[in-house]
Amino acid sequence: METENKKEAGAAYEAPEQTPQAEAKRGARVRLKSYFEPTPKRFRVLGDSMAAASLFLAGLNIDNPKTMLIIGISGAVGKFVTNFFAE
Repeated sequence: METENKKEAGAAYEAPEQTPQAEAKRGARVRLKSYFEPTPKRFRVLGDSMAAASLFLAGLNIDNPKTMLIIGISGAVGKFVTNFFAE
């Protein structure tokens, strides 16, 4: 009987379990641990687009080496930062 009372009392204080759908609705989270987890598709596409656009713009500015460097670094940083997002 004591175990039944403990189970009933414990059940009242337990947080309800979240369904996988509820977790998916919360969106992407940014954490240091999530760098090695799979990146959501929208952030992967965003990072690849930033990297491609920076390479294209850096190639157009061959006459300005400082501008090339700034654009190239910003594209690399953008690609790197998108890896921190995980679902």
